[in-house]
Amino acid sequence: MHIIALIANVIGLSIAIVWAASTHEYEAYLAVVTLAGALPLALKSSVQHYVSSAIRAINFPVEVALLGPPAAGKTVYVSALLHALMHEHKRLIFIPRARDTLERLMQSFRTLGSGNFLPRTTAYENTSYVGTIIRRRIFSRTTAVDISFHDHAGEAMLGVRRDNSKKDLQNNEVIAAAVKAQFLFIFIDLTRSDIFDYVELLHVLAELLPRTNDHRINKAIAVIIQKSDLVPNEVQRAAWEVRVKPVIAACEQLVRVHKVFFVSSTGPLVVDHVPNPRRPENLLDPLVWCLSQKLV
Repeated sequence: MHIIALIANVIGLSIAIVWAASTHEYEAYLAVVTLAGALPLALKSSVQHYVSSAIRAINFPVEVALLGPPAAGKTVYVSALLHALMHEHKRLIFIPRARDTLERLMQSFRTLGSGNFLPRTTAYENTSYVGTIIRRRIFSRTTAVDISFHDHAGEAMLGVRRDNSKKDLQNNEVIAAAVKAQFLFIFIDLTRSDIFDYVELLHVLAELLPRTNDHRINKAIAVIIQKSDLVPNEVQRAAWEVRVKPVIAACEQLVRVHKVFFVSSTGPLVVDHVPNPRRPENLLDPLVWCLSQKLV
């Protein structure tokens, strides 16, 4: 009877592995984990080794820190990005590795899917989205990267200045996340009337983060112009001169590698119409660019 059960489990696991290899839904991954858990202890390590070697040519942890003032669109962006990677894309896939990540994303997907924006992140709320990015390529081996997106409430950034004590800066959770992360996503919302001092932020980071021999920040920074579809051309041109060009100049002076992206997390919005979370613009570009700095 035990032998029959073992054979059934092995067959079921094989079917689930094939399923997981041909789908981009997270349920396939959970099915593999569930079936593997039913195997005898003696076979678990062999199964885990097989699954790992089948999909992972490269596996190193990647951490992304999302930086920006309150209501800059950080949470909406990461939710829309991971929605696309879990449900729409077949060659770049996100699989949650933590139950709270999965539950939080499912709630966000339901909210956006019902035509509502996400509730504003409460002051000093810190959220991490933990999972694995799987990249499928036609003529080369599939690769996978463990990745974490760290989303912090923008209120923690409002008081960050160079005249703060080094101890206060090091104790700031946003700065701590930036120090730990390999990649930084800095969000600029051109629809905001108040102006956040991004140049000051970059100077603070330059004092605390690892630097190259020429004293530039040794990290890749994506400058994300969020909600870009909401800004009329004439306003965008003015905002570009006043708010974006100084940030680009500071990046060229202080950062080893950076790039600017125009992004809309929900797609074009029309007055009196609900947001459409399935029509984003340039959503994956910052992530693909950052991963290309490591995955060659």
